[in-house]
Amino acid sequence: MKLIAVLLFGLGLNTYAYEWNQITESGVLNKTIIKKHKKADKDLSFSDLDIKEKKLSTEEVQKKFPSLSTPKTIVILGDTGCRIKEGKIKSEFQDCNDPNVWPFKKIVEEASKENPELIIHLGDFHYREKCSAGQPCEKYSPVIGYEWKPWELDFFQPMQSLLLKTPIIIVRGNHEDCSRAFLGYKTLLANYTWNKDCVEYEEPQIMTIGDIAIVNIDTSSITDMPVDNNEAIWVKRFNDVYEKISKLNVKHIWMVTHKPIYGIAPFKIALFPINIHLRNYFEKSLLKDKVSLILSGHIHSSMIVTPKKYAKQIVLGNSGTDLTSFPVKITKSTLDSMSYKNAYITTSGFGYAVLKKGDDQSWTIIFKDSNGKENYKEKIP
Repeated sequence: MKLIAVLLFGLGLNTYAYEWNQITESGVLNKTIIKKHKKADKDLSFSDLDIKEKKLSTEEVQKKFPSLSTPKTIVILGDTGCRIKEGKIKSEFQDCNDPNVWPFKKIVEEASKENPELIIHLGDFHYREKCSAGQPCEKYSPVIGYEWKPWELDFFQPMQSLLLKTPIIIVRGNHEDCSRAFLGYKTLLANYTWNKDCVEYEEPQIMTIGDIAIVNIDTSSITDMPVDNNEAIWVKRFNDVYEKISKLNVKHIWMVTHKPIYGIAPFKIALFPINIHLRNYFEKSLLKDKVSLILSGHIHSSMIVTPKKYAKQIVLGNSGTDLTSFPVKITKSTLDSMSYKNAYITTSGFGYAVLKKGDDQSWTIIFKDSNGKENYKEKIP
């Protein structure tokens, strides 16, 4: 079955279908959505969907994706949804109808031209949250909320060309946590079947692809606030992952997680390291000495941060949602205060990233804008 988005007329029902191949620790899962309904789009619920999942055999994976075991091009996306958010102090309404304001579909089209063997989405798929009467939300998006249609518009429709030909690793973002769009994540994208309404922490996924072990860790529930009392829990989680990957015979250990460990975030006219306690958990664990690269989203920009110790951090969160602006430049004193060797933050607006493997077997990260134009690249360990 191919990924399609067609409108059929039969028995008075509208039928749409989507298909994608999701890489998990248990293998490659072929997932399909068939939608049959007589309802208006805004009234659709997940119960109107027929969702099926099948684990592909090793032979099926090799036949469908012969280069997956030796990838040379990996596309990175993050924070892709269209932001419709009502706030007590400030509301944010991104025009989902304007491709210059929300360019995710355009970014997907450019990324598809890279012919990647693998896609990694770093989380925050859903942004069309909620809106009270009297707010202008419907001017910017035809549907809003946590049911199927906003998910379709935010992710599945614009992702068609990539999902058609390339398997994907799914990372849970904080927009998919238990206070937001967890139902859609649980129903459509979760990496394993949940045994209750919402799990705050989805068990880690360790996937071996060629000479790389990719560790997918769910940080969606970790608060960005400076106070947190979960150190022992998180250090154990990281150590449990360390015990598993220590047994693997691979060249690289990459960690993918929504919230950065070594990101930089602006606040008014200053720059701060993001999520100090997450960094603390990581550095108190044994995992810190094994991981060579960390890939995260969450900050709506793209950056590379090189700590004085431990793994290089790539942040890619500028693939569609409203961007984060950086009013001041990074200085040496700023880097020293955060124990970073150096850092680069892009100023090119929306975009995506590509990991390319060279003939010398080394990897290079390339940041590209929404038109596919390269604006920065750097070799990684």
